[in-house]
Amino acid sequence: MTKDVVDRILNPLSIAVIGASMDPGKRGYRSLQTLLADGYKGSIYPINPSLKEVLGLPCHPSLAAVDEEIDLALVCTPSRTLEEVIRLCGEKGVKGAVVLAGGLGEANEAGRALEERLVQIARQHALRIVGPNMNGIFSARVCMNTLGWPDVPAGGIGVVSSSANIALGFVQEAQAGRRLGFSTILSVGNQADLEFGDYVGALADDDRTRAIVSSVEGFTDGRAYLQQVRDAVRKKPVIVYKAGRNAEGVRLARSHSGSLAGNDAVCRGVLRQAGVTLVSRLDQVLPLAEALPGLPTMRGRRVAVISEGGGPITIAAELLHERGLVLAELTGHAQGLVRALLPNSTVTANVINEDETLYPVDLFTSRRPRLEATTCDHSGILGDASVPTGTWGVCTLD
Repeated sequence: MTKDVVDRILNPLSIAVIGASMDPGKRGYRSLQTLLADGYKGSIYPINPSLKEVLGLPCHPSLAAVDEEIDLALVCTPSRTLEEVIRLCGEKGVKGAVVLAGGLGEANEAGRALEERLVQIARQHALRIVGPNMNGIFSARVCMNTLGWPDVPAGGIGVVSSSANIALGFVQEAQAGRRLGFSTILSVGNQADLEFGDYVGALADDDRTRAIVSSVEGFTDGRAYLQQVRDAVRKKPVIVYKAGRNAEGVRLARSHSGSLAGNDAVCRGVLRQAGVTLVSRLDQVLPLAEALPGLPTMRGRRVAVISEGGGPITIAAELLHERGLVLAELTGHAQGLVRALLPNSTVTANVINEDETLYPVDLFTSRRPRLEATTCDHSGILGDASVPTGTWGVCTLD
């Protein structure tokens, strides 16, 4: 049931923008602007009792004044209004409320108490809360962009992040020239109600999402997340950058999003056991999200390497060792197959170095024809029992 509700929140058929504005500097204006610019497929209902029209859309004085059902409310009003707004959303039968306001649970005890009251009110009406202290949602399926950030490219990457700025950083990286796009983008904020695991579970079942990526500061319910992520990694790659690796990071995570980072070493170990791909740098996230969906899932730790030269082999061997993988010992049969195919190549027990003299063509064109000519016949070598299916690597200078 939760997955269905979250999917409806991430891909709503109608949106109310509470706190709609004519001021281009306010989110109540920018979110409407990006919804219209991206061609949102559903109905949009600006809500503001002081306005008659915003960006050509009729403005309603209240949620109750809207006759139609509303799936999602984007709440752009300050924290002092939230209890009343959430109550009105519940009474209207809104499915989900995206709460942008900060200064709640991440700030002080009074803010945490307010969050608890908001959740209590929401649960009385079967309303789910996204956030608070977050930055909106992007959904390619329904062309919904409430991030207030223009020209988000659509594609197969689902982003669920503790930090809104890091999520937007991924967007900027994609916009700067990578041939990538996004199915869904959201920052989880303080996770007062819906949590990391809820979003990961929904994206795991989303056919448009080919990989799930996250920048994580901490979890409010680590067990629930692990349960969802173990299911998700059976269907698609889950790539995580984990912050909060030392005492200073933990302290800042707490002040930024109210997250409980926990013991970093334990957290990383558990995530790896669950099948998550952990990265140590943010610039590794999108390249992996681009590459992994097109590769078979590894069925073991043993790897064989095929390369055009000794240098890439050395680098590959070192990196594989650092990541706990093992260079497989090729059988004599497999080595014989390689020698028959590439008589001038260097074949050791676990690496294949394709010789430069095989194809006497111009240096500027020699690499690609040679690689194509050899990889087309790798099928016989891939049957080697010493190397689990899906654990062959091709190192090339191309």
